[in-house]
Amino acid sequence: MQAIVVDSLGDAHVLQVHNVPEPQLGPRQVLIQVLGSSVNAADVARRRGIDKVEPFIPGLDTFGEIVGMGTEVTKFSLGQRVIAFPKEGSYAEYVAADETHAFVMDPVPDVLEAIGSPLAAFTAYNVIKRLGQLVPGESVLIHGASGGVGVLAGQMAKLLGAKTVIGTTRSAAKTDQLKQLGFDVVVDTTVDNFKDVTLEVTGGEGADVVLDILGGNVLSQSIACMARFGRLVCIGTNLAGHVDVDVTHIHAECKSIIGSSFGLVRRFAPGVMQGMAKDVIPWLAHGDLRVPIAGVFRLSEAAAAHASFEQSTHVGKIILSMTEQ
Repeated sequence: MQAIVVDSLGDAHVLQVHNVPEPQLGPRQVLIQVLGSSVNAADVARRRGIDKVEPFIPGLDTFGEIVGMGTEVTKFSLGQRVIAFPKEGSYAEYVAADETHAFVMDPVPDVLEAIGSPLAAFTAYNVIKRLGQLVPGESVLIHGASGGVGVLAGQMAKLLGAKTVIGTTRSAAKTDQLKQLGFDVVVDTTVDNFKDVTLEVTGGEGADVVLDILGGNVLSQSIACMARFGRLVCIGTNLAGHVDVDVTHIHAECKSIIGSSFGLVRRFAPGVMQGMAKDVIPWLAHGDLRVPIAGVFRLSEAAAAHASFEQSTHVGKIILSMTEQ
């Protein structure tokens, strides 16, 4: 089969097509013919050199059709379409996934959106609902609102009853589209101070749930505009590593700072994923969550897909598609 293999770390041009063996199935795995995979920040970070150097196939999620099953698989059937998180990389024509890491999508409102959804949707739910513990009537502040996680987190917050959803962006060109996707307020941080806007919009109370993908000064300013009993969840590979934080108000106002790695959940807590899927999969299957697709590339165009992703001009997801739809 064809797959993208990274032999050496570097810029997008290290993503090259190779012929590799099809994956061998374990007894509780399914073989998936890949219809597409999404491009994620973690893929870019690993390609640049944040992880191991030996040759690897990138890609963390996939949408495709089950074409083979291990001898102990009981919950799937051949021909079912699933979103999945394979053990090895997903930039390939076929992948193997543990049955605990695959989820039937039926119906499929839009194939391209299904391709773009898995990692972003599960990560957003992990932040907003499982860790952020959002309840109806609360306010939410989402940094990096234009990325796949941000876009879906904003929609999920609304589905879960958030009163006000505030998003931040560094591009005025993205503001209108984000409002169309459900954000009540979009802050262009090149012009306005998100802390001031958040406090103004919430009547001085602050945001109950904050999603931070940036860290650094953004983290400290986010803490300053959190509500009492607020929850701030940090995610992503691009977090600034060091920040000075005054813990006085964290203690006095019962604020929480929580780290989130969906990769860790995927590796060590598949049961948690099953619980999340009870909400996420129906939302996707019935079109309650929309995944804006900003760019569609073929597998052989993975380098161009990564280059496009790194320009940071898109709203939503960039994907690799192996379907004509």
